[in-house]
Amino acid sequence: MAGRLRPTFAILALVGGLTAVPVAAQTTPTATPTALADPAAAYQPLVPPAGMTIQAYQGVSCIALGLVTTFGVFIYSDVITEALTGAVVNPVLLIPVMALGFASGCSVGSTMSPGLLWLSQQFH
Repeated sequence: MAGRLRPTFAILALVGGLTAVPVAAQTTPTATPTALADPAAAYQPLVPPAGMTIQAYQGVSCIALGLVTTFGVFIYSDVITEALTGAVVNPVLLIPVMALGFASGCSVGSTMSPGLLWLSQQFH
């Protein structure tokens, strides 16, 4: 059990660290001389790849991370079921637990995708 906790906490720390950047990106920047001279140059909207709208990009990110999370729940369903119910195998709970995994992954994917898009545009 201790072998699984260390990678889990490392992933949670990484995700926690990455969430600070999108929050900082959503705050209004301080005024600089170039921003005051040309307000249009100060604001550059996020442009998703392939001419998608930001809502379509969030939808694709929702589906992608939701499917990855559902696959992870399916692989680790015996561990999750044992943690939830104490039973070793309970196939009745497999579908609701997978649905919960998809919903959680979808929420995280659609919420974080604009921040990750902003990060990728900052480094290109």
